Amino acid sequence: QIVNKLHQTIKETEKEIIDLAKNQIETDVLIHIGDWFSKKQHLVKELNLQQEKSNQLRSEIQLIENELISDKIDISTFENDVKIVNDTFSQQKKELNAKLQSFQVQQELAHFAHNLHSGEACPLCGSLEHPDILTLNDVTLHINDVQNEINLMEEKQNLSNDFANKIRQKIQKFSMLQEQFLKENNHFEDLKNQIIQHTTTFIWTDFNADDFEDFQQKKQASIDVTKQIELRNKFISEQRANLEIQQETVEKY
Repeated sequence: QIVNKLHQTIKETEKEIIDLAKNQIETDVLIHIGDWFSKKQHLVKELNLQQEKSNQLRSEIQLIENELISDKIDISTFENDVKIVNDTFSQQKKELNAKLQSFQVQQELAHFAHNLHSGEACPLCGSLEHPDILTLNDVTLHINDVQNEINLMEEKQNLSNDFANKIRQKIQKFSMLQEQFLKENNHFEDLKNQIIQHTTTFIWTDFNADDFEDFQQKKQASIDVTKQIELRNKFISEQRANLEIQQETVEKY
């Protein structure tokens, strides 16, 4: 009776193992699916990081673009606009210098006229007689005024040049950021295509490529089933060993 009961227990346990095995997933399959999800997660992480880079670059580009708009700068005509401004400054300075030179000549002539004395040679013509000495107004104030205008003009030009240099730096940074954005955005699009391509390689119909949690749950369930099968196989081994002992005992009697 004990032997029969042991046979029955072993048979029932073997049936349990068969039923459990139906819910067991092959280890190789779990490994391959796990690797697939790992690669996808890596690609998605890279995509998100790339998206952050692109967004950051886009924000920096927009900031500089707004600053240039605020300063009324047209990048396409900037250097030509600067040349026009510098040419205008040069022309105005040229006119002021000519005006200054004219006043300085008048001042020099006035100085000569004031220092002419009868019997002394004129420093300009050498004559000893000066019957009609030229009378000139004092132009010192005019010279000072023109010199102040020139100084002010040079100060404005220096400020204009400083402003132009700052704008150049902004434009250079703007161009560099645009180039970098294009590069990063191309990499972003490449990662998107890699994810699309990777998705086409998902061949396991009992799983969802968009549901990693479902895979984890099924994987854990399969691991649990494997453990139960191992326990039952161990139990069967123990029962078979017990069965051999019982059979040997029966044979003795």
